[in-house]
Amino acid sequence: MTVLLTGAATILGQAVAKELRQEHVVRLLDLVPVPTQPDFLQGDLRDADFAKQAVQGVDGIVHLPLLSVLPPDETQRGLEGLDFAARGTYNLMLAATEAGVGRVVLVSSLAVMAGYPGDFVVTEQWKPRPLPESASLAAYLSELVCREFVRAENITVVCLRLGETVREDERRHAVQAICQALMMEPRHRWRRYRWWVSHVSGSSR
Repeated sequence: MTVLLTGAATILGQAVAKELRQEHVVRLLDLVPVPTQPDFLQGDLRDADFAKQAVQGVDGIVHLPLLSVLPPDETQRGLEGLDFAARGTYNLMLAATEAGVGRVVLVSSLAVMAGYPGDFVVTEQWKPRPLPESASLAAYLSELVCREFVRAENITVVCLRLGETVREDERRHAVQAICQALMMEPRHRWRRYRWWVSHVSGSSR
């Protein structure tokens, strides 16, 4: 399988790329290049033509709508993150559907549930309640874009809402979940609805 991995210059992106390359051909994409990494596309998904170029010949996509390079100004940083999550994800999904890509793994965040009290145990069946903050809203916007494409087009999206990925064991657990989501065997129910959400928190130990 040929897999397009966005957000490849981030720490999590590099860990995912290393794991995927054991079984797949991986095309890396980000705003900045990763030194010594082959088959790397440097560009911005907010450019629709670049998004179309990026998905050519791709079988599946792992989308980390994370900006590896952010402006120093806090307000501008938030605006860039929101724009990339919404417009960048839209261009990617539009290009993917036009190219016939069958599956996208969207790496989102449990921050979309941050509006609930801390002592609540929320599940995938609960409605997202993001806070009015850029990190929370950016993750929610990327989810909304993907979900609407699933409703209108013939594409499957597995949305993984990650918790913290600071420690090595947390990143390893997240990488494992991403790889499993990419290779999940289709179920009969996918013919009716192809939007799946899973919460991934903590480590596998």
